[in-house]
Amino acid sequence: MIVGDGEFKYEVEENWPKKIPEYWNLGQCADIDVDADDNIWVFSRNLHPVTKWSNDGEFLGSWGKFGSKKGEFRVPHGLNIDPDGYIWLTDHQTHQVTKHKPDGECVLELGEFGLTKSTLTTDGTQGLPFNMPTGSSIAPDGKIFVSDGYGNRKVHRFSKTGDYELSWGEPGTGDGQFSIVHQLGVSKDSRVFVCDRENNRIQIFSTEGELLDIWTNG
Repeated sequence: MIVGDGEFKYEVEENWPKKIPEYWNLGQCADIDVDADDNIWVFSRNLHPVTKWSNDGEFLGSWGKFGSKKGEFRVPHGLNIDPDGYIWLTDHQTHQVTKHKPDGECVLELGEFGLTKSTLTTDGTQGLPFNMPTGSSIAPDGKIFVSDGYGNRKVHRFSKTGDYELSWGEPGTGDGQFSIVHQLGVSKDSRVFVCDRENNRIQIFSTEGELLDIWTNG
């Protein structure tokens, strides 16, 4: 099966992955990324949240637990791999972003496990990190950006060591405002691309929060 249009056409590999471990299923696959060795990492809502696969679909391993205790995952949402090979995971029910070595060891936590931070306004909730965050991305200078998310209508920036620096955004439909901040990514030229899901658009900012452009459906 071929999907896509124009020069962007892709063929579906019907038999990928080749084999899932016995009695497993991937459940709801929330996010995916590819490491420097071309391995595929998947963050899923099941008993085995983080799985690693070879490019041709061979199962290579897994780590993480599903549960309600600190260090476990409740509702996986975002995964990205930084240039140094660390795995960044966002769980919108633990209200945390965590940084892991490829073997699963957690080396940094952003946010407090299970604790939400937000302020109720007439337009919805907003506030400091985090209230159901959705994803993270690492800028070329190592700064950490987090989309926050379902509960807050914010983008947050942290230093490379995890110190909170600044936030921008508020509820609404105007320029620079957000409905659901569903995901984000930082480009090589340090522009921050934010998926403003319920407003059906992508908003593009500088790393200081200055609005640069808005992409819409039409």
